Amino acid sequence: MIPAPLFDNEPERIGALNRYEVADAPPEIALDDIALLASRICQTPMAAISFVDQNRQWFKSQIGLPMSGTPRDIAFCGHAILQSELLVIPDARADGRFQDNPLVIGEPHIRFYAGAPLITPDGMALGSVCVMDTAARSLSAEQAEGLQALARQVTTLLELRRTQRQLAHAALHDALTGLPNRMLLTNRIEHCLARAKSRKGYLFAVLFLDLDRFKVINDSMDHSAGDKLLQKVAERLSGCVRSGDTIGRSGHTVAVARLGGDEFTVLLEDLRAGQNAADVAQRLLTELAKPMDIDGQEIVATASIGVVIGGAQAESATQLLRDADAAMYRAKGAGGNRYVMFDPAMHLAATERMQIENDLRNAVARGQLVLHYQPIVCMKTRKLLGFEALLRWNRDGKIFRPSQFIPVAEETGLIVPIGRWIITQACQQLAEWHKAVSSAPPLFMSINLSRRQFVDRELIPHLSQTLKETALEAKDLQLELTESIISNDAPAARMVLTRLKKLGVQLAVDDFGTGYSSLSCLHSFPLDVLKIDRAFVTSQRACSDTVAVLKAIVDLAHNLKMRVVAEGVETAEQAALLETVECNEGQGYFFAKPLNAQAATALLWGNTVLGEAA
Repeated sequence: MIPAPLFDNEPERIGALNRYEVADAPPEIALDDIALLASRICQTPMAAISFVDQNRQWFKSQIGLPMSGTPRDIAFCGHAILQSELLVIPDARADGRFQDNPLVIGEPHIRFYAGAPLITPDGMALGSVCVMDTAARSLSAEQAEGLQALARQVTTLLELRRTQRQLAHAALHDALTGLPNRMLLTNRIEHCLARAKSRKGYLFAVLFLDLDRFKVINDSMDHSAGDKLLQKVAERLSGCVRSGDTIGRSGHTVAVARLGGDEFTVLLEDLRAGQNAADVAQRLLTELAKPMDIDGQEIVATASIGVVIGGAQAESATQLLRDADAAMYRAKGAGGNRYVMFDPAMHLAATERMQIENDLRNAVARGQLVLHYQPIVCMKTRKLLGFEALLRWNRDGKIFRPSQFIPVAEETGLIVPIGRWIITQACQQLAEWHKAVSSAPPLFMSINLSRRQFVDRELIPHLSQTLKETALEAKDLQLELTESIISNDAPAARMVLTRLKKLGVQLAVDDFGTGYSSLSCLHSFPLDVLKIDRAFVTSQRACSDTVAVLKAIVDLAHNLKMRVVAEGVETAEQAALLETVECNEGQGYFFAKPLNAQAATALLWGNTVLGEAA
């Protein structure tokens, strides 16, 4: 071993090899060639290449030195690596540092030593390239330069190998969390599949995990905080499966990976039983539900987990990940913060969902999307005031309602281009009706906005351009937003609503009563209309209770200078009740069902008094 005192002066320069795995060193044959070249250039019988850290020294290559016993370079290398350039000792017997050193005095009586330190670009010492002789001698300038050039070559090879390993690691690991990525995970799953086919009874599991409400959390904080949250989640997952009970029969049984975004997976190998996977899933949910401190803010990140058991029947890693993903979506659809075991029926649902997504991408171009228009009437006069534009999808001759495809459009982002199409079509239709039918006041068009549309930067420019092209007045366009859109991020919502109001359009809060806000907090938003959710209108409670609730909502809305529209009016009794509490407007099957453009046009040319008169 190298005497420890040699490193007391500059310990920070020694041990850089800790950052280099032994596998980072160049192949033995390459180092042998360099050592042999050093021996020939310097015309010495011995040469060696050694590496050192603060705890040990070892030789990767040596020429002319005995293979057994303690190599004599150990006595000199400790001094060589403290130099910035070549260390030359012409005669160790005449050098006070080595006269009494048994490593020098004993066989093979090394007297001459020349060592060039291996120095990294950032100044760290890794070891040395040295030549030795049993006779005292010196080096020519050319030999000295040659030895130093060989040392630089070894350092270059080390850096190259280290870079190669870093690139290989980066190709297989997630940069943010350091976890295995999809490529490495897929490779490990394929190995599990191979073992399952060759070993009877071999079981493994894939757990597909997606954070609940991550986008909401991420949007409410800056993106660096979102990254920190993902890193915390990675740590929680890794720590949880490491500290848990043994779930497999042997060896490394768990691998946590990040697929991207807020999607993680846990691969459980060589399971004792399928139930073990469910136990791990529950343990992960429990651990993730514990609060995390992110930049001084307490965050709770629950998750939805899909679990699929793999065995000899499994076909591929792609299939297993797909099935686990389908189970995860079932868990998320059930409210999140839970796990669901995969069953084949989920695959059919996932396949249908994927087909809907693929077909929906081409629906506009194929002319499959159409708008129907539901009349909105004055409760007092029962006269037509406007329409609400409602989207329908004519998919291969079958009409799909929004609830059957809008969630997919929202999730994939397709709702943004579809929403622009709706705005354009509805405004063009309203412009045609204004030209064809003289109405006083002019009809208005009400259009629903999704959460993604509401935050789309092109929303207001598109609205402005459409109003200009159709020559519509902005006040004839009414935009409907759910109260959850407004209340989830009130400051941001207020800014967008203010810009929309400046444009001149009417703003309505839709489905009021289904969210978490109250009417009293809506006074801070520039809203014009409140639409009462149909649940209040069709309530089966005692009439006196229904009247009290509706009257309270209507009175408060009127005090805030807002018009009130009741949705879902289906009977004459409901219409009469709404008129009693002075609700301004209504819509529902009692007045008219949603109509296609042709039927709505015919309605305009006919009797515009809808429903039974009061």
